[in-house]
Amino acid sequence: MKNKLIIPATLLIGILLGGGLLTAFNATRTSPGAAAATSNDSATAGSGQQRDAAPSGLAAYDDNGDGVVYQGGMHPDVVQDEPGDCPVCGMALTPVQVDGQAEEGTVRVSPATLQNMGVRTTTVAVEPLTRQVRTTGRFAANEQRVHAIAPKISGWIETLHVDYEGARVEQGDPLFAIYSPELVATQDEYLTALRNAERLGADDGSAQRLLRAAERRLAYWDVSAEQIERLEATGTPQRTLTFYAPSDGTVTRKNVTEGEKITAGQTL
Repeated sequence: MKNKLIIPATLLIGILLGGGLLTAFNATRTSPGAAAATSNDSATAGSGQQRDAAPSGLAAYDDNGDGVVYQGGMHPDVVQDEPGDCPVCGMALTPVQVDGQAEEGTVRVSPATLQNMGVRTTTVAVEPLTRQVRTTGRFAANEQRVHAIAPKISGWIETLHVDYEGARVEQGDPLFAIYSPELVATQDEYLTALRNAERLGADDGSAQRLLRAAERRLAYWDVSAEQIERLEATGTPQRTLTFYAPSDGTVTRKNVTEGEKITAGQTL
């Protein structure tokens, strides 16, 4: 009897233990819903990690992974992985290294290209906006300050005091001395009229008129008042008459040489 009771009890215990083991084994396995949830969670986490690791900037266009993309110089928003022309402006795309690119639209130029382009950098500062330019030029005289020396009498250049172009002269410097038979004759006329006026006195209008006419003729020939006074003082006609610079300046042209014969109105 005891043996008969022991057998069913043993079977019952075995069934209970087997059921417990089966339940525990099933609990350790993942149900289809839980597996799907777990798979989705893992995929979501994986995709998040992939998004975090996805290339950004110009590197996002580097499909072949060679580290080089091609970007438009005039239109930096045009980027592709192969060489070609910009569809907007038609210019050839520029190869750009994607290493270290953090933002789309950034263009990097190689040091050799920078050197060829002549790019220079400096610290920003407030300075006058000036530039030194070296070039060639030609000097031209101010027409409003040009003086032409053209005697009003004919004769010969006895002495040439300024004998080369480029000479610097000041007002009153002697330029040349001229011998003119007309000038000598007019000096004789002036001295004769002067002596007649002194002999006849100031009341003789005819003698005074002759004296003033001879003096005007000398003045018209650019004989200075000082030279006329010296003529009166010496009482002897001067063989040559010296012409002086009318202003400060530089001789730009010299059209005469010493000893040359000149005519009235000739520019010397």
